[in-house]
Amino acid sequence: MTGQPEHYRPTPLNNGGRAQSFAQGQPVYIVQAKSAVVAYLLLIFFWWLGAHKFYLRQPFMGITYIVLNLIAGGLFALLPVIFWIAYVPIVLMFIWDLFTMPIRIGFINSLASQRGY
Repeated sequence: MTGQPEHYRPTPLNNGGRAQSFAQGQPVYIVQAKSAVVAYLLLIFFWWLGAHKFYLRQPFMGITYIVLNLIAGGLFALLPVIFWIAYVPIVLMFIWDLFTMPIRIGFINSLASQRGY
């Protein structure tokens, strides 16, 4: 064991080294890993846009964040007493994301390490 997580293993871009790359015949490697720090910063600062969901390859959930925030904002402008009907699901989704983000990041990174080019 090398001491690094599996998702940090480099992935060859040139079919396992069979083809020659432009870098003097050396294989070209990339590392595809999502960062938990970036995901949490996006969650904290841009939660209302669902930016962390787009970063973690969940565009449907990102759009859900945007739509629910637009609905909650519209209800707050019209009837401030009942805007919480749309705001409660947003808060519950935010709390859920706080605790499940490391699991999602690990899943995405493990998929990225298994992908071959």
